[in-house]
Amino acid sequence: MIGVKPRRTWKEAVVRYLAETADKTTQVTDKMHLRWLDPYLNGLTLDEINRDLLDRIKAKRMANSSGPCSKKRGLWIEAGNMNHWKHR
Repeated sequence: MIGVKPRRTWKEAVVRYLAETADKTTQVTDKMHLRWLDPYLNGLTLDEINRDLLDRIKAKRMANSSGPCSKKRGLWIEAGNMNHWKHR
């Protein structure tokens, strides 16, 4: 339908993001963060990924990460990237 955006999955967004950022110098780190998020987001569509879900994932990451910066950085960088794809 015209004007209706197709529902994209987490996996589709990840594949597209990695293809479009292949020249990014931090892609190795991005892949690490995406792999960490995959067990939580795999099988979801982007419209199912919301602030509540990301807050729950963030709480798990905070409990299991070693450094204060790495606890937040990976989750919010990749969540921001996925939010970008949700609106495309």
